[in-house]
Amino acid sequence: MSMHIAPQGSADRPLGVRQVADLPIVGQQQDSHAGPSFATLLESLGSATNQADRGVEDLATGDERDLHDVVMAVEMESMSFELAVQIRNHLVDGWNELFRMAV
Repeated sequence: MSMHIAPQGSADRPLGVRQVADLPIVGQQQDSHAGPSFATLLESLGSATNQADRGVEDLATGDERDLHDVVMAVEMESMSFELAVQIRNHLVDGWNELFRMAV
């Protein structure tokens, strides 16, 4: 059983030294760790609101709709809205903190 060990450095690039091209750009998100944007979250909030509204309308008009599904849709919309408000509040607080910083 043989194991191949890759070289860990070279004369022009010693061990532990990275090139400038390997360094991340400030403010650039890495694709592997990037989460959804705030706009995407707002779009999902809109779809959750539409789903909850349709469920309530279906329940009110007598269409066959399970009460449990309607309550779950309304609660999901409420939780999505609260999340969006909290994210917005944190963004506004961060912006205000940056605005107060002395340059």
